[in-house]
Amino acid sequence: MSRDEALQRKWPDAIDDLTRALDEAPIEDVAGRVELLTERGEYYRRNRNFQAARVDWQNALELSPVETTAALHLARLLVLGPPDVQDPNRSRALAQEFKAQGSTDPVWDVLLGMANLRLGEKTGAKELLSATDADEWQTLIAYFRVLDYDLHAENELARRCFADAVERHHRQLSSMADYQAEELDRLRAEIELLFQSDAVPNP
Repeated sequence: MSRDEALQRKWPDAIDDLTRALDEAPIEDVAGRVELLTERGEYYRRNRNFQAARVDWQNALELSPVETTAALHLARLLVLGPPDVQDPNRSRALAQEFKAQGSTDPVWDVLLGMANLRLGEKTGAKELLSATDADEWQTLIAYFRVLDYDLHAENELARRCFADAVERHHRQLSSMADYQAEELDRLRAEIELLFQSDAVPNP
């Protein structure tokens, strides 16, 4: 029933169903438990319980370290989630691990670039952020490109990049899930604070 409830956006009911399924799932059914944890983590994210989503995806990876879906969800949350769940070091480590395992999903490059920028490491960030042309990522990437600028020496360029990101943001709003809209809102607010800092003059 959890998927039917999820389709109706009844996240708490879907979470309860998956919790019961986990309670009943045999310990030896590792693949089944990983799938349930990964799916419940997604519903926790949709229900804005980001800490619980993080725990579920971490637990899924502990059971199966090569579980790509849980790893991608977790790495994204750790670099784009609310400040209390962010951990760019862990996000970067996940990206590096899966790339080393041979994953060719370009999203790992994007997440690696984002994590590096969060950690103040700009070398190669532009190339990493350019790894995918998937529409879902373009506004996020546009905001992170602002962080790739020196906001003192390249203030005007950074502001133009920010204006482009905001325009993309408005165009994309109607097609986004709630958590995606919140990711963009947080990034926009974060960058606006940087521009409002006394240390960053207006052009």
